[in-house]
Order: sequence, then C-alpha cells, then structure tokens
Amino acid sequence: MVWMDNEPTNYYLNCSTTAMTTAWCWVDKWTVYVSGSTSVEAGSSIDITLNYVKNPAAGVLTQKFFMAIKDANNLYTYADSDFETGAATIAAVPAGVITLARVMTSNHNLFGDNATYDFDFYLAGNLGATEQIKFKFPMSYDLYLNDGDSEYTCSTSSVESDGTSNDWCTNCGTSCTAMGNYVALNAKAYTITSAERFNFEVQGVGNPESAFSRTSTSLWDFDDSDADLNMEYDSYTEKFTVFTWDNSAKNIVSRSYGNLDSAYVGFDY
Repeated sequence: MVWMDNEPTNYYLNCSTTAMTTAWCWVDKWTVYVSGSTSVEAGSSIDITLNYVKNPAAGVLTQKFFMAIKDANNLYTYADSDFETGAATIAAVPAGVITLARVMTSNHNLFGDNATYDFDFYLAGNLGATEQIKFKFPMSYDLYLNDGDSEYTCSTSSVESDGTSNDWCTNCGTSCTAMGNYVALNAKAYTITSAERFNFEVQGVGNPESAFSRTSTSLWDFDDSDADLNMEYDSYTEKFTVFTWDNSAKNIVSRSYGNLDSAYVGFDY
C-alpha cells in the first residue's frame, strides 16, 4: 500500500479499471473504496483489479465478498451481500523452496537512479512451459513511481556444478516486464540437470528515497535481527524474494522466504 504526503492517514492499493478510466482505491481495514475519473452508465459492466493483496492462511473462506455502491452524498444506492456465491479457497504455501543466495546493487545511494541489481539463486525444480520467474523488491522501493517503466533491460546466466557457464534463458530476450514492485522474466521450459546457480540481472532501477540507519551493537552487526527497527519499521526491513508463477494454473509453484534467505542491500545514509 502507498500513502500521499497530504493524506498521511489514508492508504491506497494499486488498482485498475477499464470502465472508470483512472481509479483510486482507498483502504480502510477490510474495506476498499473505489472511485474513478469518469461516470459509468447504468447497466454497464465494471471490472476492477486490485493488485498485491496478501491472502489469509490456507483453507476455505466462510465469509463472502460484499459489494455496494454509494452516491455523491455517501448514500447507498445498491448493495449485494451475496456478490461471490462460492467460497474462495486459499491454496497452501508452495512446497518448492527457492534459495536466494545473493542480491547486489551497483548503486548504494538513496534515491540513486539507473542502478543494476544482480540476483543469484537456486531453483527448487524444473521450470514448466507456462511459468514465469518473478522478483519482488521490498516495500521501501516503488519501482513504478520512481522509474515509470513497464519494462527493464535484463540478462540471465547460470553456472553448472562443474563451473561451466550456460545461458539458460536463450529465448527470453533482453527485456523483462515490471508491475508495481515486481520484475517478471518470461522463462522458457527448463530442466535442471545439475546443481545450477542461476543469475538474473536487471538494469535501470531506482533506489528508495529514504531509509533508517542501523547501529552495530554487541547483539547484532547491521543484520536482520535488529529488533528495534524490525518492530517499528517492518516495511523498511522487508527482504527481496523470488518466486515462480504458473500463468496457466494461476498459482505460485515455488518461492524464497525472507526469514530463510535474508536478502537485502545497504545504502549510504
């Protein structure tokens, strides 16, 4: 979620709609208020997409989605308590664990632009023909606002267990798609034949504009166990993660975890 300087208590979700042109999605606990820049005629179909919503724990949800419409006077003109008739099922955490070995940046300056980010990782298994590899930057970044790009220049490589190099994604081209804080690589079907270490490089990334300083103590040395910062500034201590997404089944196949692979970078403050 994001907020604006002149609205310090309001939070917004990244959202989109084709019916109302530009949309604003304001969040209040479990309610999302959607408003658009154009009016919609009665009987028209409205599509709304909410991005980067975190699901609850695995299982079948017993509560249903509730949808309502308010007019300019904040009065209800329509309400549907049975908007979604079927109970939503949340899948379990994926069994495949990706090991994120290293993240490096060429620019350690806050608000620095045109930085190159280098990811080294080990995949949990073979890649299917419909799978993507997605790299999620921490919440302190805002790639869309900082860079305004829908694509980045990217490159891939891997190193076999015997030390030989291999371009494992020869048909990926030199660009990858970006949406919000995610950078996605349209990978080809790939079979892992040995303990390969994969590399992904993305260029032209804008760094966060602010951060919080850390002080080395006898209990920690600038690492993720800094409880003072983690308790108060959780969005600034989020880690880089990588996962594989199946475009056909619409689910995550494997992923890394910030508590297992504490991948983050430091900046000059």
